[in-house]
Amino acid sequence: MKGVIDYMNLNEAIKLVAIAVASFPNTQDKDMKSTAIAWSKVLSDLPSGIAEAALVKVLNTSKFFPTLAEIREAATEIQNGGLSQITGGEAWAKVTRAIYEFSISRYNPEDVKDAHAYINDRTISGAVQTFGGLIAIAESEDPESVMRGQFIRVFENIVKREKEEAMIPDYIKEFAENNRRELRDGKPKELGKVLSMVVDNK
Repeated sequence: MKGVIDYMNLNEAIKLVAIAVASFPNTQDKDMKSTAIAWSKVLSDLPSGIAEAALVKVLNTSKFFPTLAEIREAATEIQNGGLSQITGGEAWAKVTRAIYEFSISRYNPEDVKDAHAYINDRTISGAVQTFGGLIAIAESEDPESVMRGQFIRVFENIVKREKEEAMIPDYIKEFAENNRRELRDGKPKELGKVLSMVVDNK
């Protein structure tokens, strides 16, 4: 049927494991059934096409048999083009350029919105807000080299956190949020029920 997305299951996982095994001759004599089962469980939230593309991406760069973490990371990169792809240095250069181009200062705060539109990157904007906004950066008395180093560290930490969050399957995020609500209401789940819910989602 048109428009139906096929998600990872055991049959799809077996196909992907076969592709990986073909790329690593030293694994061809091993029983990879447990690997296929693990891949089908852990990657069950991924469309099979995305999972295959992620595996191919990993195989093109890895000298070792792909791990689930590597496949998940590659899938996240494929699915989340919205995550910032620039370096911390490039991000800082964009901020300083915006401050210069729009003459950012406390005397013309109306230009801040246009400056953020010029930056056009939510991760950079998030790092900017950590410092109190563009005006605070523009009027800081700290040496530029100090501000640059601090900004790059903040920016890179935000990028790392966003990538880690993006790698968490949606059903795990939903479960965690539901569990937080139940803990807040004084109804924590037993560990056995928690584990069975996670397994059932796969």
